[in-house]
Amino acid sequence: MNKIYDNKLVVILFSLVLAIFLFIFVKAERYNNNPVSFFSNINETKIENISEVPVYATGDVDDYYITGIPKTVSVEISGPSSLIDQTLQAKEFKVVTENLANLGEGSHYIQLTLENISKELTYKISPSSVKVDIAKLEAKSYPVEINFNNDQIAPGYEIHKSQVKPNEVTLTGSKENLDKVAHVTVDVSLPQNISTDFQTTAPIIVKDIHGNILNLTSKPNQVTVSVTIGKHGLFKPIHIQIDNKEDGFSYEFTNLSAQQAKLFGDEQVLSSVSSIIGSIDLRGITQTKHLEIPLKLPEGAESIEPQVVEATVIPHPGTEYSQGDSNSPNVSYTSPPQH
Repeated sequence: MNKIYDNKLVVILFSLVLAIFLFIFVKAERYNNNPVSFFSNINETKIENISEVPVYATGDVDDYYITGIPKTVSVEISGPSSLIDQTLQAKEFKVVTENLANLGEGSHYIQLTLENISKELTYKISPSSVKVDIAKLEAKSYPVEINFNNDQIAPGYEIHKSQVKPNEVTLTGSKENLDKVAHVTVDVSLPQNISTDFQTTAPIIVKDIHGNILNLTSKPNQVTVSVTIGKHGLFKPIHIQIDNKEDGFSYEFTNLSAQQAKLFGDEQVLSSVSSIIGSIDLRGITQTKHLEIPLKLPEGAESIEPQVVEATVIPHPGTEYSQGDSNSPNVSYTSPPQH
């Protein structure tokens, strides 16, 4: 008997058999004391359906615009039950495209595959192939417009000024989509009965001429919108006052950029204003010149829009001025009218 125990190989085999027996005994307890059900569970083939598995693009395609790759797909995995359970627990598998950098521009059908999964398992991806379009990535800057989608301003008030910071954004995508851009806007909803200045942030929306949203990336994708709100304004005619004309010249005025300006402030003050004055000093002007003419804010008014108008002055030598020489009825050599 001692010879048996002295044989190390026999002892090792005996220990191994005993360990397997104990393992089977314990597992059998978990399967209603039925060892057969235990072994059948180890060899059981299982099918697992997984939905919304993310798809990852493969390849260096930073300089390309790619469409057609689904965000997620469904995957069916089949194989030994225990191996599937371990795979699902680890969560290391992922669906990838073939190397897109090797394809170039144009339309292509590509295969989707499952990575980080045991070779003992089989799988089906739905869809298993997709059509993708690859185009060279381009960028272009566009001004941003504000779209107020409600009218909640308090009675007697209105928007005096609105601005966007930054006032333009860079859109990135395919040339085809960039050529379709018709509107780059932000939608702004004002609080109800607002009568004070307002500021908010809003996302960029890019649409084509038919109002369809385009698949383009905006940088930045949000902008800050500031709105200045004040009392209602009144439009008043612009009167240009001319000073220091050169002797021997008459003057023609063309291309006046605005005939009226809008005053803001107390309603009684605004109603007493008959016109808004802009002054031109003609000293030394003997050739055609494009001028910027500042408008004078009447006393008691809060603000004026625009603050400056533009006009072209054409001197005519050798003739004396007559009122008919002016090409604009609101230009005169007289002193400004009394308010």
